[in-house]
Amino acid sequence: MKNMYKQYAALIIIFFLSCAANAETNFIKIKLPEEVTIDLPKNWVLISNNKRITLDTWVESTFDLNQLPSIDSALPFAANYYADGVTVGIINARYYPAMDVTQRDAQLASANDVRELDQELKKSMISSMNKIGMTVTSWEGTQKRTINGIAAFVTEYHRESLKGSGVFRVRLVRVLAGKRSFTLTVSYLESQNMFLENITDKIISSLEMSGNQ
Repeated sequence: MKNMYKQYAALIIIFFLSCAANAETNFIKIKLPEEVTIDLPKNWVLISNNKRITLDTWVESTFDLNQLPSIDSALPFAANYYADGVTVGIINARYYPAMDVTQRDAQLASANDVRELDQELKKSMISSMNKIGMTVTSWEGTQKRTINGIAAFVTEYHRESLKGSGVFRVRLVRVLAGKRSFTLTVSYLESQNMFLENITDKIISSLEMSGNQ
């Protein structure tokens, strides 16, 4: 019996390792505006002008937004992941060219600054969600993180789906860098946590920004 458990455990480990290895090869680098890049799985679907473009249809290993049809300048990138026709993963980027807070300011932000930012975000987010009929089920707060040398403020909360498919885990990765400032929003349906948690973690950890910040 003990040997059977050992064999079962070994099979589980091999399964997850093979999935992880396969996942690594299924990511491609996405070039966003302002010299920002992220890695995204090829089987996610880009949303552009109400059109869906599957990323794995592109042969190139590097995917450049300049090759795409025009997208709303305020929201230059949006992609979803679907399972059985249901949206279970969402990612988008929104830029704030009028922002004057720099990366240097972000790096110097104190714990009190982060708390104040979190309070403002919580207040505005809950209000905005209520206006469109969605409920924030829990608020995990905001943390200051360094991602590949970038000072970022990562806010996490959970919200109900507008279509009633369940609760989404949402993370807002806010990068303040003057006119290059942006927020990367990464979310997934909680029922898909086992599959999408590691994938979305990798997307966030792949964030890079070159040039003068």
